[in-house]
Amino acid sequence: NMGGNAGIRGYLIQTIICVLDALDSDNQWSKVTLEPLDESEKVDIKWVYPDRVKVCQVKSSQNIIRLTDAKKWSHELITNSPNIEEYELIVVGHPEEKLLKSDTINNVTISKVQSLDIGNLIDIASTKIDAYYEKTGRQIWLEVDGGVNAQNIAEIAQAGADTFVAG
Repeated sequence: NMGGNAGIRGYLIQTIICVLDALDSDNQWSKVTLEPLDESEKVDIKWVYPDRVKVCQVKSSQNIIRLTDAKKWSHELITNSPNIEEYELIVVGHPEEKLLKSDTINNVTISKVQSLDIGNLIDIASTKIDAYYEKTGRQIWLEVDGGVNAQNIAEIAQAGADTFVAG
């Protein structure tokens, strides 16, 4: 398991990718959950659509990301989350040439994000949030489910959450 700064960076990248995907004009999702408690630990993002469910795993590294690793992660995602209609593996960083040429592995869509620059990803996400709101008028609600208590709810609200699940 990642810890410290690497863990925080990985979680932040997952969050930014989730926001960017959620604002994609083709997405008709009804609910998006980051680190869903009702799925395996392999699932980082769960998308619920009217007609299907999609689960995603995000892998980021400053090192080269190998095709053999992507094959292993894809297999684990399917094995640990059966009965899901759609799977996606998102690799962030430096995928090797063989991985760059792969669009799917065992029915898992492979998405490649080249940048590990958090500041750049945040700028892109912020711009997409503004454009999404202007285009649709639909507000984005941020729900925090788990770990909410009397000691930290004010801090969580200050960070931007507006819906909380406690207990």
